[in-house]
Amino acid sequence: MNFNINKFFGIDESKIKVIYQGCNPVFRKELNNYERASVIKKYGFPESYILYVGTIEERKNLLSLVKAINMAEIKLPLVVIGSKAGYFKKIKEYIDQNKIKDIYFLETILNEDLPAVYQQAEVFVYPSIFEGFGIPILEAFTYRKPVITSKMQQQ
Repeated sequence: MNFNINKFFGIDESKIKVIYQGCNPVFRKELNNYERASVIKKYGFPESYILYVGTIEERKNLLSLVKAINMAEIKLPLVVIGSKAGYFKKIKEYIDQNKIKDIYFLETILNEDLPAVYQQAEVFVYPSIFEGFGIPILEAFTYRKPVITSKMQQQ
């Protein structure tokens, strides 16, 4: 469905201003090697990795990412940042059954540490199949990181 606010509310187009979604100003800071390394060490992450940021729930589709990394025999570690829901059990079972190593899970991280985590990543992957917007994609783009995502259905 295509929604036209002008016609629906009878508002003059000249009175409407589009404000694009942005991300937290903390993502405007480019960190040096020492600052990034300090944060990476603080959380025990490897020096180079694939990054996923988002809640661990079914619609976010993290299991597909884990399966793809396993099937393609990708040797780059995966860093997952996000709170765990019941869906995590499925992911954990798959990891255990396939004896997958080099996946780092962290439920919470300080907001001021996230820029270092994004900047240190080799690639950002966001396999969600249903999103309202997907702010982590914007955060990764802020640091010119390659982003792999899925075709999402809009809420």
